Amino acid sequence: KTYRAEDGVAALFSGACGAASEGAMAAAPAAVIFLHGSGDNGDGVRDWLHSVSGGQFERRLAAVGAKAVYPDARAIPYTLNGGRPQAVWFDRQRMAYDAPEDRETLGRSIAQIDDIIDQLVGEGIPLGRIAVGGMSMGGCLALHLAYGTGRHAGQLACAASLSTFLQQESALDQAASERFKDAAAPP
Repeated sequence: KTYRAEDGVAALFSGACGAASEGAMAAAPAAVIFLHGSGDNGDGVRDWLHSVSGGQFERRLAAVGAKAVYPDARAIPYTLNGGRPQAVWFDRQRMAYDAPEDRETLGRSIAQIDDIIDQLVGEGIPLGRIAVGGMSMGGCLALHLAYGTGRHAGQLACAASLSTFLQQESALDQAASERFKDAAAPP
């Protein structure tokens, strides 16, 4: 069988992952926040997901009562674009593994998505029923939100990242190591 992303989302929110009883999982609302890559926007990644899944991504989310949220990154001066404004989650000095991570602009984007998570919780969606995912730069941000310095790190349902990256000296490594140092090893 070929694995498809929409199968994993449906399994997560239908209770098949064992996080809670199936009855409890089916009763609670859920959400997926999906973050676009550099230069794109929420509508663009939504349309791409629709296209590559033949519409199954949205249908499967709806079938299990999960909503999708596709936020837009702010346009900021982007070094890789000659300093011209571009919709990116954080600045990058160079396209290299050993380039420094721009923690200031990354922190602003983490706060932006944490605010969206707070809104979803305010709508009655438990943190353990909120997933973050993203493509490229958005995938990097999703990992920071779920496992690094996001306000809700370690409490979200899951993170997914497609064709993404982390810098060699990413703040995520230290934050996740500290956050999960006492966690039991998976079975």
